[in-house]
Amino acid sequence: MEFIDTMKLAVHGISHTGLVRARNEDALRIDSERGYAIVADGMGGLPGGDRASMLATQALGDFLDRFDTGVSEETLATGLEGAQTAVLEEAFSEPSLTGMGTTLTAVSLRPAEGTFVLGHVGDSRAYLYRDATLTRLTRDHTVAQERVDRGVLDQYDAESHPTAHLLTQSVGSSHGIWPDFVTGSVEDGDLLILCTDGLTKVLSDEGLRTILLAGDETLEGLAQRFVDASLNRGGPDNVTVVLIGVGAAP
Repeated sequence: MEFIDTMKLAVHGISHTGLVRARNEDALRIDSERGYAIVADGMGGLPGGDRASMLATQALGDFLDRFDTGVSEETLATGLEGAQTAVLEEAFSEPSLTGMGTTLTAVSLRPAEGTFVLGHVGDSRAYLYRDATLTRLTRDHTVAQERVDRGVLDQYDAESHPTAHLLTQSVGSSHGIWPDFVTGSVEDGDLLILCTDGLTKVLSDEGLRTILLAGDETLEGLAQRFVDASLNRGGPDNVTVVLIGVGAAP
């Protein structure tokens, strides 16, 4: 499919503390003109989770602001390493923040070329919704997912397994990060979804698709329905959703 420079991106993000947590440790950053979106989920129960997610999104966002359009996989990798350094340096300078970390999932689009690159660390997720089909683009970096990969745990059971939210890597870890990268194409009418596990721990992929099939006139309305779905199921965690509509109205 041929793309032209006038193809637009509409981006909307929303974050909510939920109904159980005392504070919101999620963070997001979006820029429709430069075509990027970032979500992060600070590690609950550790010092500085909210600080880690804020620092990571700020560092990566500031880096991506140096480019007028979408970046390559290699450039995004450099930005993720910069986010890792920012969190580590903050923890080193403030002992009370030792051990802080965060997930980080970011996408950078080049709508004129019809392509995207996705970088991912942790268990926040990204999806592509096209022609009523929802495709998960990310792989959870969790103990449960590693057991699935080894064939000792079923993917369905992994969603509710006790190790489902034990991260195997996070931004800020002293062991380093090994991000996953996904490249792909986008078409007019596509919807990219980035979200923290405050949504996916209460809604299955099929539950997300059911909401998408119901439709909505605006990205803002659809994002709010995702958040409301989490709250209606007890709001057990912070929840953040970012929607990127290709060729969509704001």
